[in-house]
Amino acid sequence: MLKAIRKFLSAEPPVMSFPTTIFIPSEEACLEDVVQQIYDTKKFCRWVNFFPFVWVHFKGKYTDVGCTGRFFFFLTPFSYKITFSEVIPNKRYKAKVSGLINGEISGEFIKTEDGIIFEHPFTFTAANNLVHVYYNLFIKARHLPYMEWRYKLLKENAMKDAQKRKQGGITYGA
Repeated sequence: MLKAIRKFLSAEPPVMSFPTTIFIPSEEACLEDVVQQIYDTKKFCRWVNFFPFVWVHFKGKYTDVGCTGRFFFFLTPFSYKITFSEVIPNKRYKAKVSGLINGEISGEFIKTEDGIIFEHPFTFTAANNLVHVYYNLFIKARHLPYMEWRYKLLKENAMKDAQKRKQGGITYGA
């Protein structure tokens, strides 16, 4: 029995992937309005956080290379750290994920004639099979619906910023 448990815990957990995308029409917000929802850590937290179920805390004002954040989930002790490893302004970013899950989160901002596509794939493996089972039992089924719901908030926030910018209340890069 003990051998079976050790074998289960030491086996390589499978890779999991969540490719997500949001489209924001150009008449609703410009590229910079959307990018700022990721780049400014306060704005990032406004659309991601849903305390006490999911929340993130960043060390830094902007998601520049080296910026770290920790995601926490209501179902303790589940959390993971992200560290931004590549940032190409207004184009894309990559962040390493470490902790109970390990992998990569990236984002790409694609400007089209009609608007902005934000692609946000998340690929990871659990630290071990116990964490993999935990994730699958308690988090996986809620992950994509949660992200879709929060993307709606990201879009609303970008649209509000676009209105403020058009009225002269927001300037980027200042």
